[in-house]
Amino acid sequence: MILKNLIKTFQILDFNKSDNCIEKSLKAGFIYFNYEILDYQSQLFSSLFLIQSLKIFISKKFKENHG
Repeated sequence: MILKNLIKTFQILDFNKSDNCIEKSLKAGFIYFNYEILDYQSQLFSSLFLIQSLKIFISKKFKENHG
């Protein structure tokens, strides 16, 4: 969902058509903010995936050692 919004943001924003520096700054900040959210989601997903992988690994080792 966030990725789709980020793509839409890039499609809507056109830096070449605007001569207003404040508007450009706001647009750049909005894109940066979207990237930050995307980066956070990516890190969160990686962490959750790692935790789940560790749970599976520990479960398998426990079953191997305890029948």
